Amino acid sequence: MTSIAAIAALTAAQAIAIPTAPAPELGGAWALELTLVSAAKIPVLGNVNSTTVSIGHLRTLSSERGVVQRYEVCEVSLEDRGKLVTSSIPDAFVQALPVRTVTPTAVATDDGWSYRMDLGSTHVGYDPAISHGKPPSSAGDPAVIDSDGDGAPGATVVVSIPLFSDVDIHITQGTALSLHGTWATDGFVQGHADVAYLEQNVIGASNKLFARSPTIRPVNELSGFTLVRVPDDASCSELQGLVQAAKSPTPSVVAVR
Repeated sequence: MTSIAAIAALTAAQAIAIPTAPAPELGGAWALELTLVSAAKIPVLGNVNSTTVSIGHLRTLSSERGVVQRYEVCEVSLEDRGKLVTSSIPDAFVQALPVRTVTPTAVATDDGWSYRMDLGSTHVGYDPAISHGKPPSSAGDPAVIDSDGDGAPGATVVVSIPLFSDVDIHITQGTALSLHGTWATDGFVQGHADVAYLEQNVIGASNKLFARSPTIRPVNELSGFTLVRVPDDASCSELQGLVQAAKSPTPSVVAVR
């Protein structure tokens, strides 16, 4: 009976992830580089893959009952290198993105600790309380707002196309995503971004040829993030440099032990 009890206890212990080191410190200030890839079928242009890179600032508000952080997006860029068609995100678009409160967690695994964070939902160019969460498909919808204050409905993205002048595309967009990563060091995390929901509607354009909504889907297998601890007094303008410095050379990813 003793041997049976011992085997049962050993089996139970193996089934429970018991890390060999304390949980990594989640508090303080962090820079979040988020890379999201999507595939779209766009009127006139055809099939287009797009990579959106954002730099965000995470500041800890409270840590008494779990870490709570303020998440602010500082920069957003679209990577179109080598393509004839390029897009850009105006500063007003970025400044209009909502500041959110998020809760990161360190999750015990067999190999140590993993990182998890739900970034929640983002609503661009519309009021989700009026539209029941879904981005409107018409500029005349009462849920549409001029979120970036440029005088046009929704939010504006600028597309540069050969043989055309720059085209202002007015959109509404809803997204929901979460992060799942691995600690490389106590202040450096990398992993993948899981976009659970992505819907975008074009509700207007400065050239009517482009005033139609694309069919768009996230490419989660190519999307990811890098999280770097930064000084508490770091400003938004410093974050990209701090992330690049931490990534080069990239630390080898190992579990914290």
